[in-house]
Amino acid sequence: LVDCTDDDCGVGNLRSRATFSSLGQDIIYVRVLGWNGSVGDYQLDITETALDPVPANDNCSSPTFVTALPFTTTGSTCTAANDFSFCNMGLSNDVVYTVIVDECQSITASTCGGISNFDTRLTVRTDGNCPGTTELACSDDFCGVQSQVTWNATAGVPYYVVVGGFSTSSGRFTLNITGGGHIGAPANDNCSGSLP
Repeated sequence: LVDCTDDDCGVGNLRSRATFSSLGQDIIYVRVLGWNGSVGDYQLDITETALDPVPANDNCSSPTFVTALPFTTTGSTCTAANDFSFCNMGLSNDVVYTVIVDECQSITASTCGGISNFDTRLTVRTDGNCPGTTELACSDDFCGVQSQVTWNATAGVPYYVVVGGFSTSSGRFTLNITGGGHIGAPANDNCSGSLP
């Protein structure tokens, strides 16, 4: 299901409108039906608009910075380039977010729910410049065909979250990034708690 709508054309207007992205090779089925068994004549208009512009965070030259949690955004990979290979899979259209937190905590990034309408993939990477040399977590199909990654973040360290698709899948998505509880100092933080 890409979109579903009822009474979407203004107050008191019982007509409906759906909007979706297609890359040209997609086969889209449009189902028209009446509310609660209603029947009658209808007019179906299908219009086309240009693809979204290339997203600003298409690659590491201009990632979206996330410095406060929770963070929620919508985006699209339809016109993004296929810059990174991750999850031991090939390239896909992808966009980049840089997450930097001010205290150690557990962080979850997820495309589950929202408007995500394609088979997403997520990775979180760190160490070095974007996109990072170490993959901390990678996800494909965590909740249906949507993805979710969780990792323990150190304060002040940049983490690169890359949103892409499985194989050639691309489309619109909702990305939620949330923080967990503060991760305190380990028991062996000083000499009094040293481990044998």
